[in-house]
Amino acid sequence: MMKLPMIVTASQGGPYDDEAFQAGYAMAMLHITLADSAHGDSPFTVPIYTACVPQLDLIAMAYGWSTKILHTQEEWSCVLLRHESVVSL
Repeated sequence: MMKLPMIVTASQGGPYDDEAFQAGYAMAMLHITLADSAHGDSPFTVPIYTACVPQLDLIAMAYGWSTKILHTQEEWSCVLLRHESVVSL
């Protein structure tokens, strides 16, 4: 997978804070994934900044998904997303 350069961030001379921009980008990508139901109804896990978990929970709820933190290590968490139509894992 090609790594996208974030050229509008402060570290590249742009106006936006690096971490905030990266977190917003990650949230937008997960928003698109959940809105498009790219995973169908199958549970799946995502690595995410721990500070973003509450925002992911709100996005998930808007599309009928629930979140569960499986584990946290430093600033990262692994989150399980499960669609409400899935009764048990």
